[in-house]
Amino acid sequence: MARRKAGKFEDIIDLLVFLRSPEGCPWDRSKGAKDLKPYLLEECHELMEAIDSGEMQALVDELGDLLLHCAFLTAIGQEAGIFTSRDVFERLEAKIRRRHPHLFPDGESKASPEGWESIKQKERQRLGRTGISEGIPATLPPLLKAFRIQERAAAWKFDWSSPDGALLKVAEELGEVERAYRSGDRPETEQEIGDLLFAVVNLSRLLDIHPEDALSKTIRKFARRFDRLAVRAAECGLVLGEASLEELDRIWEAIKKEEDLGEEKDTRGMK
Repeated sequence: MARRKAGKFEDIIDLLVFLRSPEGCPWDRSKGAKDLKPYLLEECHELMEAIDSGEMQALVDELGDLLLHCAFLTAIGQEAGIFTSRDVFERLEAKIRRRHPHLFPDGESKASPEGWESIKQKERQRLGRTGISEGIPATLPPLLKAFRIQERAAAWKFDWSSPDGALLKVAEELGEVERAYRSGDRPETEQEIGDLLFAVVNLSRLLDIHPEDALSKTIRKFARRFDRLAVRAAECGLVLGEASLEELDRIWEAIKKEEDLGEEKDTRGMK
C-alpha cells in the first residue's frame, strides 16, 4: 500500500496549535484533554443523530466537528511533547494491518480471515489483559457494554450455536422475573431483570440486530405516538393525567392502526 502525503487533517492540527499559542485564542489555550471530554461526548451523539437522519450534509458537518476534537487532542499531545500526529497515524495504520492478517500477512500471522474480536482478544492476552471486560470503558452505557462483552465471549466460542438457544434463554429469564416479582423479593427481581436484559441483548446480537439501534428506533416511535396521543386526547376533551388508561389506550390503538395502514400504503406504492 502506497503511503500518501499528509493532508488536510494535519493542516487542522497546525491550526489548533496556532489557536493554543499566545497569539491565538484564550479559550482554546485554556483547555486540557479532560476539559474536552463533555464536548467530545456531545459531538459523538450529534454524529450518531446525523447518521440516523440520513442527511448527508449533517453527516459531513458532524464528522468535521468530531475530527476537530481529534485534532485538538492531538495538538495538546504535541504541545506537551508526549506524542505527535505521526505517532497517532502510524499506530492506527499498524493496528489496522495487524487486525487484517489475511490482507497484510507479516510472516507470523496466518494469511487467512480471522475475526476482528478474536484478534483483539489475542492482543490483550499477549499484554496480560485477560479479563473479559478489560479495555471496555467503565462509563460505556450498560446496553452497549453487554453487547461488547458478549462479542468477546463469542470470539472464544462461548456462544449459542444459533439464535434459537438465545430465544429460549429469553423466555426462561422472563419466567424467572415473574417468579421473583410474585415472591415480593425486590433484590431478586432486580437481579432477574438484569439477567433478562442481558439475554435480550444476546439474542439481538445473534440476530445481527444491534440492541442500541433497535431500542433507539422504538423510543422514537413511542415518543412520536405519544405526542400524537396527547394532541388527539386534547381534541377529545381528555386531560392527560386525569383520563383513564382505557380511554387513552383506545386512542393509542387507533394511532397504531393509522400508522400501520400508512406504512402498508407506502410499501404498496414502492412496488
